[in-house]
Amino acid sequence: MYNAINYFFLIGFVLPIPFYYLKKYSGVAWMEYIHLPVMLSATGMMPPAQAYNYTNWLAMGFMFQFFARRYRPEWHLRFTYVLSSALDSGTAFCVLFAFFIFTNRNVAMPKWWGTRDDLCPLDGSPYIPVVPSA
Repeated sequence: MYNAINYFFLIGFVLPIPFYYLKKYSGVAWMEYIHLPVMLSATGMMPPAQAYNYTNWLAMGFMFQFFARRYRPEWHLRFTYVLSSALDSGTAFCVLFAFFIFTNRNVAMPKWWGTRDDLCPLDGSPYIPVVPSA
């Protein structure tokens, strides 16, 4: 089941090599900030999430580490730790909150438009059987 994980060791070993030579011979200044082993290991520490979670993390990290650091360095130095702590503790609180809500068997899901059964006829069934015409 987990045999594909072994290929990522090979990818993690081979992938930095072209970036090393690209950085060495291109002379582009921002290439020295690309560190693929750190990037790949950081995604391994992320919880299982959907693709929109990763793009939101990337956008927030880019805005805070590029724009705030470049254009407002005093603000960046003052609020980096606070923002990181707030995002981490907010995530942990919401995970605990959702765990206690959804593991309690006496609590029903709230009724709203996204949880109604009559919105989609395919809800709950993998397919609609075709009835052959006579």
